Amino acid sequence: MNKASQIYKSIDKTLNKLIEINAKDYLKYQKNKPWYSIALEGYIDITRGILEFLKKYAKQYWEIIEGKNIFITKTKDEDNSKKQLIDGYDGIINENIKKIIERTIDQSIDELEEFYDEIIRDFLIIEAAKAAAYDIGLKFNFNKFDVLTRNYLRDKKIKWAKQVAETTEKRVKELLVKGYEEGLGTYEIAELIYNDYLFSYERAETIARTELLSACNYADFTAWKLDDNIYGKKWSAVPDGRTRLNHALADGQVRKIDEPFTVGGELLMYPLDVSLGASARNVVNCRCTMFYLTKEEYEKEVSSFKGLIF
Repeated sequence: MNKASQIYKSIDKTLNKLIEINAKDYLKYQKNKPWYSIALEGYIDITRGILEFLKKYAKQYWEIIEGKNIFITKTKDEDNSKKQLIDGYDGIINENIKKIIERTIDQSIDELEEFYDEIIRDFLIIEAAKAAAYDIGLKFNFNKFDVLTRNYLRDKKIKWAKQVAETTEKRVKELLVKGYEEGLGTYEIAELIYNDYLFSYERAETIARTELLSACNYADFTAWKLDDNIYGKKWSAVPDGRTRLNHALADGQVRKIDEPFTVGGELLMYPLDVSLGASARNVVNCRCTMFYLTKEEYEKEVSSFKGLIF
């Protein structure tokens, strides 16, 4: 093995260790959940997969931009020159580069959808749902689960992939405009984009954390819906100083199984759910989970004035 290969292997080993340490820290309050070990593995798989995806596209944008004629030639007419800046991205980037960036975004959406199916749906959600079903004494029935979740997960996959790709697209366009306004060369602009948070480990981990517990909470929710003995659910926030105030206030909130929680003025069927319009501020990096309630447990919570109004 040559020296370069040894260095890359060492970096890869260090990265794996970092992800593993962060996974255990992020999930330390979920050790009692039936899907805990699955979530640990999913955290690592999603973080690494998204990081590889981001680095691939950082390199791709570098190749699109560096050394290329990316800007429309500046006009000598002062009014037209001002209009170019007012129009921003559309006013300064030449049409060929725009088309290449559009194709790149479309390609990234396709790859993200494939990643969602393979890693998040087929592994994480299904395995977590199996664990949740087993925990309540049910035999996991894939056909029932598939009928219950198919349309929801298809729509979620499409929205998720589009959101990640559009966030990337928006930031790339902002940096291109910034480079133009500051008079940077294409090498400098390519470097600016390549080194941006957009393509960083931190962003990969944020995406992974958010999707991970969204998937696991959804797995709980769907498994519980298959059990007639489960009547309600109870929000559980992590008891430390990192928890959002609105989530700490929601701790202990109870709802019937098909009724949404109200958290920070937004509706969520389960922690990290965005299907009812919850904003990023309510889900990104959230560590909340929930517990199921029988009818007797639910009525006891309600009669003791817990979990009614938040």
